[in-house]
Amino acid sequence: MKIKQAYSTKLGELEMKDKVRDIIDILLIEDNIADVKLLEVLLSENINVDFQYKLHIANTLKEGFKLLEQNSFDVILLDLSLPDSNGFKTISTVYEEITEIPIIVLTGLDDIKGGRKAVKLGAQDFLIKGKVDGNHLVQSIYHSIERHKMIKTIEDLANDLQKEEHKLRKIINANADAIIITSKNGKVQFINPAAEELFECKSTSFKGEEFGYDISENGGKEICIQNSTTKYAEVKQVDIEWEGKHAKLLTLRDITKNKQYEKLLKKSERKYRNLFENSPYPILIMDSSGKIVDCNSNVLELFEINKEEFISGNYKDEFLKPLNESNLFSENLEELDQNNLPDSYEMEIRVSENKKLWLDLNFSFIYLNNTPLIHLLIRNITPIKQSEREMRKLENTLHEMNLLIEHAPMAIFLIYKNGKILRANKAALDLFQYREESLLNSRVYDLFDSKYQKLIKSHYRKDVFHSDLENQIEARIIRKDGRVKDVEITSTTLKIAGNVIIQSFISDISSRKNYEKNRELLLDQLIQSLEFKSKFLAAMSHDLRTPLNAIIGFSGLLLDESYGKLNESQEDYLNDIYSAADQLSDLINAMLDISKIEIGGFDLKKKEFDLYPLVKQIHSLFKPLYKKKELSFQIKNLNKAKYIYADPVRFKQILYNLIDNAIKYTEEGGIILRIFEHLEHWEFQIEDTGIGIEEKDYEVVFREFGRIKNDVKKEVSGSGIGLSLTKRLVKLHGGEIWFESEKDKGTTFFFTLPKSKEVRNNANIKTKSEI
Repeated sequence: MKIKQAYSTKLGELEMKDKVRDIIDILLIEDNIADVKLLEVLLSENINVDFQYKLHIANTLKEGFKLLEQNSFDVILLDLSLPDSNGFKTISTVYEEITEIPIIVLTGLDDIKGGRKAVKLGAQDFLIKGKVDGNHLVQSIYHSIERHKMIKTIEDLANDLQKEEHKLRKIINANADAIIITSKNGKVQFINPAAEELFECKSTSFKGEEFGYDISENGGKEICIQNSTTKYAEVKQVDIEWEGKHAKLLTLRDITKNKQYEKLLKKSERKYRNLFENSPYPILIMDSSGKIVDCNSNVLELFEINKEEFISGNYKDEFLKPLNESNLFSENLEELDQNNLPDSYEMEIRVSENKKLWLDLNFSFIYLNNTPLIHLLIRNITPIKQSEREMRKLENTLHEMNLLIEHAPMAIFLIYKNGKILRANKAALDLFQYREESLLNSRVYDLFDSKYQKLIKSHYRKDVFHSDLENQIEARIIRKDGRVKDVEITSTTLKIAGNVIIQSFISDISSRKNYEKNRELLLDQLIQSLEFKSKFLAAMSHDLRTPLNAIIGFSGLLLDESYGKLNESQEDYLNDIYSAADQLSDLINAMLDISKIEIGGFDLKKKEFDLYPLVKQIHSLFKPLYKKKELSFQIKNLNKAKYIYADPVRFKQILYNLIDNAIKYTEEGGIILRIFEHLEHWEFQIEDTGIGIEEKDYEVVFREFGRIKNDVKKEVSGSGIGLSLTKRLVKLHGGEIWFESEKDKGTTFFFTLPKSKEVRNNANIKTKSEI
């Protein structure tokens, strides 16, 4: 990528109070073209009209230093992972050459700790790629420049603070970080506006009081601030003189968001640790020197060892010592690389005097904090080795049976008690489309469809050994060529050379099963189609949310006139944009909810709650709408201190959708909400005097995206998805929903929710109408 310059457009032509605005020179050192383009868009689309900039781009650290020699910059945006420099070495290298320009570090979502460490090393701020908008970026640039200037100013004034007290107060007051000055004994002498905001208090109430937080350690320290919300701040302190006395200057930076990201990272670490511990195989981690770093519980159980004694030992001193005799490792393990590390290795070890194990070891490399580690997956193959020895003992006896088995017209298997196949005749090879050597290395269970595993294992492990049980079953096999066949299995037991062998006769019954198989295939295709539709809607809705949130957010800011007055046309257009975007957001949310319900990923959060305040709240929400249309709205049979068991959020959504529909389709008259408490359930009625529904349109009312003829004629806004979602939410609660309507006279929607605990948990109650 060639170095290029981007200039702000039109901003250079603007003036504010007859004063030409300053242009901020920005140096971006970033090798990822996509990230460069993103930052260019964010800078150009920010809403701060006072912000003018000139952007210089370099894709390596070397090119960045070259531009620094040729130009003067106000701020540097620095990626820590560059072709010619990586990690904290990058910021250290830059600071060796430059100390007068503030630096903002660019980091990824999985390296928040690295960003914070970079700030501690001297960077003014760090930004997470893909999680920052234009305003945040511009604000960070301004704050970094201001903070850098403030720090330099404080350093220059530190030797003569009393003479420059007025200037210091002004700088501190304007600083974006919270600043508090305390006396030697910890009483607050001064706080700036940022500190007032952080602690949610006025300086008059804080001044003279104890600071109240332990900051005895030198350097950085974190504190937790409990007010209306919980906040976290990083504190740095320096000794100063204030009003002629020894004092401490505390600088506090809000790191609440960073702590939230840390919690997410810890959650992710716990998740992968859980996967490590719950692996079905023993797993061992070693470093390049042969030191044992970690293992899961399966290793401890397999080798009957104690973790405290095992971890930090060397592989040569533990059960892996036989590896040293295999010449798989050089004497210096640091010479190992991914190319010469073996894929697998079999060896025999002695765990105790009476216990030996055969192991199959599988090697791979993993990296932790850029440090290569050896990942060793261990498989216990002792039973396999024992089976091989026993199988050799049976070879002579099996040879005598070969002629009888080989020419039989039906597929015949000879199977050991552990399921390993000892012999298969030609008919069996033809049926399963396997070569003989492949079958002899398999277990009989592996030849069958996974759906029949329980039946097959029961047949071969238990039923075949009981003569009083039915030993004939039907199952499904998967041939080597991938084709599926329905088969009938009849098995008996033989005793050969003191060993119990299972003789299994398998015949193809695919023709008989063809009709059932076709019917199941059609059913599977229907289910897959429904799942595809749900997943497609969920994915599409999710992708629409990101640009839609930006439209709603920015149009809202403009409507609030936060960035200047709007003329009448602008305000009308913005109101149209905001309304349309908000409507689309509701549609997307409804589509997501329906998709989650269809694929079984939607859970209700039921609890007991007071019905009265929730219904009153909904009534207040709709008051402007029905008043604007000069409609009446009555609530009947609503009593205080009546508790209902449901998901309060989804119950509110059900009522909201039905009342919103009633207001939309009613031009005269009004709406009545009736509430009835029955012995086993609640009943809710929403009656309107609107346009009504013709009987021929009944079937589309609860259908997704269904719009009735009257609906279209009246040009009522809506997607046709609200009632479909409402019906699903009612049924998830175990209730019923239906309606009664007459054209041009109005519609009444009814829905019920169960009261008793037994009915509450039954989500399969049939509705009065499956319209």
